[in-house]
Amino acid sequence: EKSDIQSEFPPEPPSPHPLAEPIPESSESLGPWGDITGPPGSTDEAPSTRALEVASRSIEDVLSTTMAIFTDRWKNCVVPSLILAIGGILFVVPSLVTLDLLTQAGSTFLGAAGYMLFLPVFLLLSAYATVGVARVALAIVRNEASPLTRFLAPPIVVARAVGIGVILSLILGIACLVMLTIVGIIRAAGAQGLGNLLAAIAGFASLALAIGVGWQFWAALFVCADEKGNTIGSIRAAQAISAENMLTSFFIALIALVLSLIGTLTCLVGHIVTAPLTLVMFAVAYLMMSGQAVSDPRDPQSVRPSQQLS
Repeated sequence: EKSDIQSEFPPEPPSPHPLAEPIPESSESLGPWGDITGPPGSTDEAPSTRALEVASRSIEDVLSTTMAIFTDRWKNCVVPSLILAIGGILFVVPSLVTLDLLTQAGSTFLGAAGYMLFLPVFLLLSAYATVGVARVALAIVRNEASPLTRFLAPPIVVARAVGIGVILSLILGIACLVMLTIVGIIRAAGAQGLGNLLAAIAGFASLALAIGVGWQFWAALFVCADEKGNTIGSIRAAQAISAENMLTSFFIALIALVLSLIGTLTCLVGHIVTAPLTLVMFAVAYLMMSGQAVSDPRDPQSVRPSQQLS
C-alpha cells in the first residue's frame, strides 16, 4: 500500500536555482528583515524570495523595449513625476521656510526641534514615494489597468525597502569608515605625504564602491516593490540578477547616471521626463531579467488591455 501511494505521488525534483523556491502567497507572512518564521506551529523558516527565473538579456533588448513602452504610455509615465514634484514642493518649501523663520526669530530650540522632526518625516515619505513610483513603473510596463492605483504600497513593503537602504548604506559607511581610520592612523604617525596619498585613493575607492553597490543591487528595490522578496531576499535576488547580466547591468547604471545628469543640468525640469524614463528602464530590465512578462506595444500578443490616462 505504501509503495502504491509513493508511485501515485512521486517526490518533486529539487529546485534548480536557489531563487526558485516560492514564499507564501501572503506578503504579510514575512517580516521586513526575513527573520520571521512561517505560520503558527511551523518550525521551518520562511523562504525569502518568491519564484524568480533569472535570465540573461542584452542592453539592446532592454532599451528598445523601454523606448517602445515609454513612447506608447508616456502619459502614465510622466503624470506620477508631476504629482511627486508638485507634492514635494508643497511639503518641503513651506516646511523649510517655517523652520528658517523660527530660527531667525530667536527660537533656536524650536528651530532645532523642528529640523529633527522634519528629517525623519521627510525620509519616511521619500521611502514611501520611491516604493510607490517603482510599483507604478512595474504596472505601466505590464500595461495594467489604472497603474496609478499601485502607488499605495503596503506598509510592510515600505519597511522592507527601508531595510534595503539601511543595509546598503551600512556597507558603504563601514567601508568608508575603515578607510578613513587607516588614513587617520597614518597621518597621526607623522607620514603626512603617505596619508594624503591614501586619502586620495580612499576617495576614489569610496566612489568606486558606491558605483559597484548600485551596479550589483539596482534591482533590489523592484524585487521588493514587486513583493517577490523581503529585505534580505530582495538583496540576494538583485545580486543574482546582476551576476547573470553583468555588462547589461553596468550599462543600465551608466545610462541612469547620464539621464540624472541631464535632468539636473536642465534646472531639474528635465527630471519630469528623465526620472520616469529611468524608472521604466529599470522596471523593464528587472522583469526581463527575472523571467517575467513585459507588455511590449510592438508585440500585439503581449499587450494586455489597460486604462490609459486621458
